[in-house]
Amino acid sequence: MNPFVIQIILFICILLFIIYLLKLINSLKRDIHISKFSLDSTLQKKSLVTSIDIKLWNLIDKLNNGLSNYNLINKLSSKYSKYILKSEYDYKKEINYFSIKLLIIIGLLILNIIAICFNLFPVNLITIILSILIGYFGPDLFWQYLFQKRVNKISKDLHLSIRTISSSLNNNSSIKEALKYASSIIKGDINDELEKIYDDLEYGISLANAYKRFYKRCKLKDIKYIYKALEYGEVLNLSYDVIFNNIYNYFKNKYELEEKFTKETDVYNYLFLIVLLIPLLLYIFIAFFKPMYFNKLYTGYGIFVLLGIILAYTIFIYIVKILLEAKNE
Repeated sequence: MNPFVIQIILFICILLFIIYLLKLINSLKRDIHISKFSLDSTLQKKSLVTSIDIKLWNLIDKLNNGLSNYNLINKLSSKYSKYILKSEYDYKKEINYFSIKLLIIIGLLILNIIAICFNLFPVNLITIILSILIGYFGPDLFWQYLFQKRVNKISKDLHLSIRTISSSLNNNSSIKEALKYASSIIKGDINDELEKIYDDLEYGISLANAYKRFYKRCKLKDIKYIYKALEYGEVLNLSYDVIFNNIYNYFKNKYELEEKFTKETDVYNYLFLIVLLIPLLLYIFIAFFKPMYFNKLYTGYGIFVLLGIILAYTIFIYIVKILLEAKNE
C-alpha cells in the first residue's frame, strides 16, 4: 500500500479518536462538577496537584474500558502493578499505563502527519514505525527509571525497617502491630511497601509470602534474604521476634563490613587512578620540554611501536584493575 494512503487512513482514525476523547473529557467534567455537590466528596480536601493527577488518571481509566476486554493487553499490563502505590489504588490500574502508551503513540503519529503536511520531511513508512516503537518502549524506560530511583531509596531504608520491626516485636507487639508501627514512623518509599505487606497479612497471606511479593516488585537481594529467613523460620517453628532479631543482626554485620570494605577499596581506587594517569602526565611533560623525542613514533614503523605500547599498557591496566577489584557479593 502507498505510504501516503496509510498516512491518510491514520489521520482519519486519529481525528475520530480525538472527537471521542473530547466527548470523554466533557463527560468527566460533568462528573467532577456533580461530585462537588455530593455529601461524600473529598475533592475539596485534596491539593491542586493531587486533584489534577486524579482527574487525568480517571480520564485514562475511561479510555481503557474497551482495552480491558482483550486478554493479551491485560497480560501485557500486569507488569505495571509494581509502579502503583497503595495510596493510588483508588484511581490507578495496571492497564492505565498501556492506555498512556497508546495515547503517546497516537500523539507521535499526529506530529508525524503534521510534519508531512508542512513538508518538514517526506512521506516515509519508517517514520511511522519509529513513532510506534518510541511511543511503546519510551514510556517503559522512563517509568523503570523512576521506579529504580524508588527502589534505591527503599534499599537504604530497609535496614531501618527491620530494626524498627525487631524492636517492636521485642516489646511483645504482634507482627501486624510492628508493621503498623514501622510504617507510621518511617517516612519514605519503604512506608508504602510496609503498608502493602500489612494488607497482604490482612488478606491471609503469610509473612514469608508477603515479603516474597515485596521481593518480586523490587528484586533486591536483601529482601530475598528476608523472605528466605522467614520461610526457614516457619519450618523450624521459630517466633517472629527470634527471626527478625537474626535478620537484624545479619544486616548489622553486613553494613559494618560494607562500610569497612568501602574505606579500604577507596585507597586502591586512588592508586588505580594514579597508575592510569602516569603515561598521560609523562607524555605531556616530555612533549612540553622535548617534543622531538616523539617524532619517530609518528612515522614509518614508529606507529606500530606506538600501538604496541598502547596495547601493552592497556593490558597492564586491565590486569591491575582485576587485581585491585574485589567483588562484594
